[in-house]
Amino acid sequence: MQHGIDILKLWDAAGGFARGVLAVMAIMSLWSLSVAISKLIMIRKSQVATRKFAPEFSRAIKEENLEKAIALSERKEFLISHVAKVLGGALAEVKPLIQDRATITSADINSAERAVEREMLITLAEFKRGMGVMATVGATAPFVGLLGTTMGIVTAFTGMAAAGASGGLAGISAGIAE
Repeated sequence: MQHGIDILKLWDAAGGFARGVLAVMAIMSLWSLSVAISKLIMIRKSQVATRKFAPEFSRAIKEENLEKAIALSERKEFLISHVAKVLGGALAEVKPLIQDRATITSADINSAERAVEREMLITLAEFKRGMGVMATVGATAPFVGLLGTTMGIVTAFTGMAAAGASGGLAGISAGIAE
């Protein structure tokens, strides 16, 4: 005696609308899963690159070697690091200000702060790219599932109406299963 659910039998017994709902749910699931996996890979690669970048960058800053620090942040192996993007982009922008230390004004300092903030916002936007898909799928998937459930109930009631009062369980079982 088997007590399991055979997915293929359920698919064969489902009507066209139920199959459509299942297809939409499968597409939404695969889409959100692909976004989640790509974000996970992106974050992991960024973390690995940052662990390699940070000590070298810190050493260059301690040595007051700005050119070396900027060059480090532009190296291909560190381009994926979120820290390298922010610090390298900001340093490249404020490099002319730092080279002429005698005439640094408060406006120059504000400009440097804005450069860091701008680079942080750009990097954050890159990390957030694709998250709208996750939000959309998360918000709409329950309603798509509810639509399938509602149509199954409609099918059950249609079976009851077709069988009349004597239809019993056989008349509504297809709709309930759907």
